[in-house]
Amino acid sequence: MTKSCSGLLLIACLALAPVSTANDGANSQKADAPSGTKPAGTQQLKADLSPAFVIDKQVPIETLFGKYHMVVELGALKPGVTGKINVELVNHNDVRFQVKDMEIGCRCLSARFLGDDIAPFSSSKLEMTLTTPTSSRQLVNVTSIKLISKTNASLDIDLVFRYEIEGMLTFAESSVHQEVDPERDRQTIMVPFLLTDPVKAQDIQFDFSPHSDGIAAELADQNGKTFVKVVFEPVFFGEDSHFVDLVASDPSRTLSTKLVLMLRQRRSIEITPLTLRFQNSGDDMVASCMVRYRPKPSNNTSQSDAAEPAVSFEATVGSQKLGVRTQRLVRGIYRVYLSAPTARLVDAVAKGTEAKPCNVQWHIVTPEKAHAVESSVFVVKDVSVPQ
Repeated sequence: MTKSCSGLLLIACLALAPVSTANDGANSQKADAPSGTKPAGTQQLKADLSPAFVIDKQVPIETLFGKYHMVVELGALKPGVTGKINVELVNHNDVRFQVKDMEIGCRCLSARFLGDDIAPFSSSKLEMTLTTPTSSRQLVNVTSIKLISKTNASLDIDLVFRYEIEGMLTFAESSVHQEVDPERDRQTIMVPFLLTDPVKAQDIQFDFSPHSDGIAAELADQNGKTFVKVVFEPVFFGEDSHFVDLVASDPSRTLSTKLVLMLRQRRSIEITPLTLRFQNSGDDMVASCMVRYRPKPSNNTSQSDAAEPAVSFEATVGSQKLGVRTQRLVRGIYRVYLSAPTARLVDAVAKGTEAKPCNVQWHIVTPEKAHAVESSVFVVKDVSVPQ
């Protein structure tokens, strides 16, 4: 730690990409300048550059729940710029704060403490350089500095800096997974959306990726919070998963943000795992899986009151019919055991090709309809095939 007339020096890695919060332990940095460095090192700070903003704050040293912890509000700052923050720490306590080191909560920040201590009923200055993120999925960005006491950990001083990004529009999430209910006509997803002045809600426009029929978006307000209301029609989405890009932007398209919607239609029959693992058991090979059946809701009877619908299972691999045994676990969920003579199953699987593998073909009959479902097959190789 370098001591000089300029006090403590800590330089953060300013060339690295900025981060918006102080909760990244990997980014926490300690001041530990080797002896022989220049006393002030002012030329290493971004203060030499023309700052995008200069903020002067006077912060009284106060306790919160027995700790010296202060929150400093910086207001709204422009995105992707570097500016200076000058903090005067005012000590109204009959305590001398001797500072031996500093910890910085993010790579977006560098700081220098001018002096070695804060004497009782006096003040000392902290010079900081902050680089704001170019974008953020948080309305409030947070970073921090800890002044580590030379004498007692109870005299450490925590400074938390909070600010908003000016002119920001962003989805609070980068992606949303949504299960599509095929039994309902129109469905809605509400996605939190963040806006800061001077961007106005009425100026936001939405665009979808090509071939995104049956889906629309608009801004909506709920309890004073802004959401994007996405409305879609399941008839436009089949049983496969669909990925839809939703882009929100200002009229000039200078600002934009993207959300990936992953829409997956809820199936009446679902089998897990997707690949059935057949293993040797005596003269047979056996596998098991879980089958979930979601019956179509009745308009007259609640699901809890309705009787368990009858479900039957058949399965084949190529021309080989499999033995099927079922065990009902809870309503609508079954464990299914499959079996076949080892030699016949191995022969049936071998007839498949890479382009057209020989998989398990299910024929599952429910009260609504018969379901044709397919599962992949994996045969454990270390088996002894009867001759």
